[in-house]
Amino acid sequence: MVQEAPHRSRPGLLNRTSMHGSPGPAPALRVTMVRYSTLLLQWDRCRILTDPFFRNYMRGLPFLRKPGLQLREIPELNGILVSHIHPGHFDRNAIGLLHPLPGSVFLPPGSLVRLGDKDPTWCEVKAWTTYSVGPVHITAVPAMFQDPESRRVHYVLRFPNLGLVFFGGHARFDGNALWEVVRRFGPFRLALLPVAGTRLLGRQVVMGPADAERAADILRATTVMPIHEGGNWLSFPPISLHPGRYQHLEKALLRRGEAGRVVILKDGDTASFR
Repeated sequence: MVQEAPHRSRPGLLNRTSMHGSPGPAPALRVTMVRYSTLLLQWDRCRILTDPFFRNYMRGLPFLRKPGLQLREIPELNGILVSHIHPGHFDRNAIGLLHPLPGSVFLPPGSLVRLGDKDPTWCEVKAWTTYSVGPVHITAVPAMFQDPESRRVHYVLRFPNLGLVFFGGHARFDGNALWEVVRRFGPFRLALLPVAGTRLLGRQVVMGPADAERAADILRATTVMPIHEGGNWLSFPPISLHPGRYQHLEKALLRRGEAGRVVILKDGDTASFR
């Protein structure tokens, strides 16, 4: 499989009414890092955004990095994947401005009750259930967090002629769940994994770099891309810490002689995968 070097690009506006591929060679999957856990996935004419967040503040705290793409630069979308409805991953104002299609905003189980209202663009997913966005098949899989009432999911995406992509949500490492994912789906072409290692009152609630390394091995991921990096907002020890950085995972894989397995994108950069 060919993997192109990261580059900076601006996604073009494409017609979302035709998504079922075009004749000729299989298209590449283009992954653009917008910021944090917000990524734009483009395969042929299908465009999917993950965990949209474009604000400059989150619960009163300044977000220290600007988005690599502005909201106006996001092309028309065919689907939006939300791992959980925390404001840093579910920017309702931004979603509204993106004018999503009916039923194209995928939310974790229990979200509609917690939000207290409904929107025709929202689709509450069920665990281990597969949904289609054009030719792309998307399955929500359970994710673990400190608060069992705060429902979260990861997403498995199957792209034609490419294989599987794992999008890791804001969640703790759960080896048993990941083994179940690989048992049901098989090895992954690309794993997008959080590395912040967030700790709240001393308890780790999000995967860190070492967890992402273990997750990538369980998923048998050909390529690993770290997301959800620490340092996007201030830590307040001992209440909150966000120590994980992209380079921590990169260094871990370098020590194993697997430097070519990891792709790190700056905000606004794009990598292509075949």
